[in-house]
Amino acid sequence: MDSLFWLIFGSEEYESMVEASLDGWVTEGKYTEMFENALSKYLGVHYTSFVNSGSSANLIAISALTSNYLKEIVFAFCLKVP
Repeated sequence: MDSLFWLIFGSEEYESMVEASLDGWVTEGKYTEMFENALSKYLGVHYTSFVNSGSSANLIAISALTSNYLKEIVFAFCLKVP
């Protein structure tokens, strides 16, 4: 793997990735839920939701923007810059 990988991810992260894979989680699993809950608590909001792609994010955004039930929607994204 690229040497940058080892600078960002340590042995704890690597072990978590292996554990999630061995548990059969190939998409959202317990680690995603744990992270969403921790981020919700940190931000002081009731819900956070992570998606696997920009297309999924767009579908959620359109659904959220056309909802009559939501008062506020906050979107965050990650942009990879070369």
